[in-house]
Amino acid sequence: MLVSLLIQLVFCFTQLGFLHPDQHFQLIEFSSWQLGEPSGATSVWELNSLIRPTLQVYIFSGFVIVCRYFAVYDAYTQLMILRLLMGLVGFTLFNAIGIHYFKHNPKQLYPVLLLINFSWALPYIRTLFSSEMASSIVLFGAIFLYELKKKPACTFS
Repeated sequence: MLVSLLIQLVFCFTQLGFLHPDQHFQLIEFSSWQLGEPSGATSVWELNSLIRPTLQVYIFSGFVIVCRYFAVYDAYTQLMILRLLMGLVGFTLFNAIGIHYFKHNPKQLYPVLLLINFSWALPYIRTLFSSEMASSIVLFGAIFLYELKKKPACTFS
């Protein structure tokens, strides 16, 4: 687990750019526009049509405001911190899910943890801050919390 955490941290610190250009326009441009900064959001049809979901934009804007409160003004440093947060949350969540479901069967647990942590794409994808990744972490986190809180069915003996 420590080796896989180290790999995740390396991906968080060294990732550059984005997987798809839409990753930038989904949240960052709208957040810049919302914060009153120059952005390309005014040329995106979603803004004029008022169809862009805003919860994630507000969360990202809140993140930028918190960074600025702690005197982190550089956008690249802010995104590196965000990649670090996304990577660590994704790492923790998906490992916790794997351990929760396979803890009673070590023959299945170890291959699951190997796939979760050493698959060639997962450490990279977990670092991406995009609308899809943020939504998937919330979705899987909610399902996992539901599973943890679920009471066992009453059985009659």
